[in-house]
Parts: sequence; C-alpha cells; structure tokens
Amino acid sequence: AMAGWIKNYDDTRYVHYEGAQTLNHSGKDFLEDPGYVDMMSRMYMPIEPMVQMANHESDHRAVIWCEYAHSMGNSTGNLFKFWDAIRANKRMIGGYIWDWVDQGLLQKIANGTSYYAYGGDMGDTKINDKNFCLNGIVNPDRTPQPALWECKKIFQPIEVNAVDLEKGRITIENRHNFTNLDEFELMWQIEEDGKSIQHGNLADLNIQPKTSKEIALPIKKPRLKPGAEYFLRVGFRLKKDRSWAVQGHEVAYMQFALPYKKPSPQFKNTSKSIIKSEDLEDEVRLSSDDFSVVFDKNTGELISYSYKEVPLITGALIPQFWRPTTDNDRGGGRTPKKLAIWKDAGKDKSLMSFNIDQINKKEYRMKAQYAIAEGKASLDIAYTVFSDGTIKVENNFVVKSGSELPMLPKYGMQVQLAKSLDDFQWLGRGPHENYSDRNKGAEVGLYRESVSKDYQSYIRPQESGNKTEVRWLTVTNSKGKGLYIAGIDGHLSVSAWPYTTEDIDSALHTYDLEESDFITLNIDHLQMGVGGDDSWSMNALPHPEFRLPAKDYGYSYFIKPIDKPEITRRFSLPKNNSTK
Repeated sequence: AMAGWIKNYDDTRYVHYEGAQTLNHSGKDFLEDPGYVDMMSRMYMPIEPMVQMANHESDHRAVIWCEYAHSMGNSTGNLFKFWDAIRANKRMIGGYIWDWVDQGLLQKIANGTSYYAYGGDMGDTKINDKNFCLNGIVNPDRTPQPALWECKKIFQPIEVNAVDLEKGRITIENRHNFTNLDEFELMWQIEEDGKSIQHGNLADLNIQPKTSKEIALPIKKPRLKPGAEYFLRVGFRLKKDRSWAVQGHEVAYMQFALPYKKPSPQFKNTSKSIIKSEDLEDEVRLSSDDFSVVFDKNTGELISYSYKEVPLITGALIPQFWRPTTDNDRGGGRTPKKLAIWKDAGKDKSLMSFNIDQINKKEYRMKAQYAIAEGKASLDIAYTVFSDGTIKVENNFVVKSGSELPMLPKYGMQVQLAKSLDDFQWLGRGPHENYSDRNKGAEVGLYRESVSKDYQSYIRPQESGNKTEVRWLTVTNSKGKGLYIAGIDGHLSVSAWPYTTEDIDSALHTYDLEESDFITLNIDHLQMGVGGDDSWSMNALPHPEFRLPAKDYGYSYFIKPIDKPEITRRFSLPKNNSTK
C-alpha cells in the first residue's frame, strides 16, 4: 500500500524496501521479489548469488546491497572484490557500508581520562549489545579511520590503466556520469624508493563522462640505483574550489611499478673487527668493537642487542603466530576458540636443539630447532652474526604430514626494543595501517611517524597498525641510533606498538591500555586479512585467499645497527641460505 501511494504521488521515484525480498538466501533457486519494489535489495549476501541475481533473465531490476562491508573495528577487508563485481555487472548498482560513524559516547573515568563508551558502560549491564554500535569508517568525532582511505580508493571516479609504462602511455577512464575530466588537473611523478625524482602536470584532459582516452606522459627513464624500485604515480586534483572540497583536492590516483631494476650488490662484511665469543652457563655472548648480542642457551632466543653501548633489543626475539583479536575475529570468526592453539605457540615451543658454529673469525651461525603446536609442527630459526653487527635471521616453519591444524592468524616474529627507539620509518604501503585484504588505498612510499602516534586507537582495542609490503624499516632514537631491518627474500608485514599483544588483547577500552617501558616490534612474513563481509558469521573472516592455511612457510630478514636513519638508501642484502 505504501509503495502504491508513493507511485501514485510521484512516479519518478524508485522504491526500495529490503523487507520485501524473497527469503531464499542460498542463491540456488531464484525467486523474484514482489513487483512493487524497483530494485532487489539484500543485506550482507555474498558476491556470487548477488551476481546471479543481477544476470537472471526473468528479472531486469537493479540489484543493490542496502548493507554490506560491516565496518566494525578493524574491518572493511575484501571491499575491492565487491566493486569488481559491481562494475562488471550492469544491473548491480552499488551498496551501502554499515556504517558511517562509530557511535561511541564521550565519557570520563574518575581520573579525568576521556574515552568513548559503548554498550554496558552506562549502567545497562544486562540489556546491551556491547560494542556493536562501533562499526563506522570514521570515529565519533568524524576523524577518518584507515578504512575510509580504502573506501575512497575503491570508489574513485577515475581509473587509470597501463598501456606501455616505459613510454609513459596510459589509458584514463572517466567513470563520472556527468563530469568532464577537464575539471581536474593530472599530476604525475616518478618515485625512486618513495622519493619524487620527476614530476609534471596536464591541465587539459577533456575526457567526456563514461569515455576513455589514451595519453602519453613525458616521463624519462632515470639513472637507476642498485636495488631501488621505481613507481609512476598519476593523480587528479580539482582545478577550482567546489562546495564539497577545495582547489587541489585529489579525487583519484593510481600507482604503477615501473619495469626498471638494477640488482642490489650482495652484502660484504667490510668490518676489520673479529667476533669474541663467551660461552656462559645459560648464555652465549658474541661481541666485537661496536656491538654485543646475547642468546639464551635454554630457549635458543636472541635476548639482547647493544650497539656502541646503547641497548637496542631489550627482550627476546620470539616466533609469533597470534595477533590481538579483532571484532571480526572474536565475533563470527571465533578465532579465540578455533585458533587457540596458536595463541601461545611461540611461548610454549619446545627447544629440540641449539647449535653454535663459528664460520670464521668474523661470522658465527646459531641454529635453534623447536617443536610447536603440540608437536604438530616444527620451527627452525637460524641467526648468522657478522662482526659489523649485522644479523641475518632465517625462519622456516614445517607442518608434520597428516597434522590437522587450523589456519594461522599470522606467521612472524616479535621483539622488545628500547623505549627510546620511537622514531619509526618504513618503505612500504602506508601511511595508515593496511592489511592484505585492505591495502589498495595505501601507496608504496617512504613514511615516518613516532611509534605512539602510529598506533591506530580503536575504541575497543584490537589488532592495529600493520603495514604490508614493507621493503625496509628503521627504528631509531633521537640521536639517530637504532636498527635497520629489511626482508631478504620478500617483503615484510610490520607494526610497532607502545603496548604488548597481551595488553591489547585483554583491554576493553582505550583507558585500559598503559604504555609499556619498551616498544613491541612485529617483524612478520604474513598476517591474515581483517575480513568484514559481516561480523557475526563465518563470513566475518577474510576471504580464503587472504587466510594463512597451516602449511610450510619460510622467510628471512636482516637486522643492522645504524648511527643515522638511512631514509633514502637500501643496504645490500646478505645471501639467503634457506631452501624453503
């Protein structure tokens, strides 16, 4: 009756009502929605059945997600896959993220500390939905969360595709329905390891709505530096102020890896120092003129590292398979129960052997072998220590044949650093946090931030601050002393926190978090995505390609002491001995 009245009053309006849908959610048998709605609307239905609906021959109405991409906490993964489907199927017209803003209420605890309250915090101890009101892509004060940058990238109204990058040839697609691209200025630049070395602009694009055009940018092949990577970045900025943004506001961008590469020279230990070894009752201490590193013989762990008498590593470098639980993890994913075997796997490992070999006067190799995950897997970690203070770390994880282990939240290592190493720099995706299924809106670049400010503070604390595709990172003190860490056989996934995994995992509010007297640095190979198709079913988990099935893995990296941050330079890589 309501739809009939609306059509009678104004027949130009499209009628949407999700409640009118047929109740078959399987997608196996198509049941038409009633004829009084103008679009078929669904909440949180997976992509495949929605595509089937949009291509059914007996119904030609538009198909829309009236709710999707449930953005509760650290979430909004897989978003690009929805929009790949939307753009590939004409009758799929879009979707509405649930939702816009975290609906926390500003409160104070007794000491005056402000926090955002949620269900159960206002005396509503029995009837509440806990933090289920916190599912926005902006904070209660409307400041952006990292997910907002992903949304902007996925939704951008201009697309750029490569034709011949060496010649600067690209195709620009105008996705606007009514706007000519002559309202925007194209800005391009070539970046060398995050530093702009060429740039230019095009002011007269004149590309009509819903059309494409091939153009050539006047780029020149740069003089290549050993090991450096080169990217072409193309952005589109407003020429004039608009009601919704000011002149110069960027509405779209694309970053392309250029086919330029000059091999990095292999690492050579040029130090004239030799390594001194002290075999103590419970420890092995290796040192030269400038550094000292200590291994615990009972655990096989590297437990401390100093450079020029400055303590840098203050706690054990340990294997880590667990991340602080996200809302999607604890909700639909139920990872605290289903993946519980990994929570303390790094701590509960059993040392099977620990060997110390002197390669020569300037090089030692330590190897620890462990049984983990109730003996269903093994872990080999090798450390090669050079007399200049460089340490190569090789980590190999093997699952025993026939073992039935659940997927891993992540695979990597974690270490405690001196609190003074607060200056965090990295060459990788950023500047905001990003994950394997939510990193389209994070560019490869060179970024710098303090550890405390880099932490993304979710109202209910959870996994935070990860960076994907990290080539190298530095953590240094105010005098530039610290550590340089780089992947050897691939990129790293890293984060640096002023808290511990346990502190974040157990906290219910931001005021529960108290900064540690050290920095927690995660040096990971991989972490599973954040997921978020919903937050209450198994669809809360990341899509299968962004999970870490229990199988053999291996990665390597090196740690090098530095006196000053080498923010534009890559150090040469030690050779990787690992066969995994």
